[in-house]
Amino acid sequence: MNMKKRNIAGIDLTDYQSYFCVMDCTGCVIKHGYVETKPLALQKQFSGLDSTVIVITASRRVKWIENLLTVLGHEVTWRGARISA
Repeated sequence: MNMKKRNIAGIDLTDYQSYFCVMDCTGCVIKHGYVETKPLALQKQFSGLDSTVIVITASRRVKWIENLLTVLGHEVTWRGARISA
């Protein structure tokens, strides 16, 4: 991972609408909200960001979303969804 100061984001993927939060390198929230889980909506939301490290929850759509965000210049990793009792 590139260790220069970069934004970091998280996306909690769901079938129709996903929650995202983007923070700067100091941990301050830059923006957050919901975005449709569709290619055009995700592209519009994340295309204007500087190169960002993005963590997404694993789902059946993880591969196409990872590919889309990578093409936009972001570093993407994914993690399994945490299920709480």
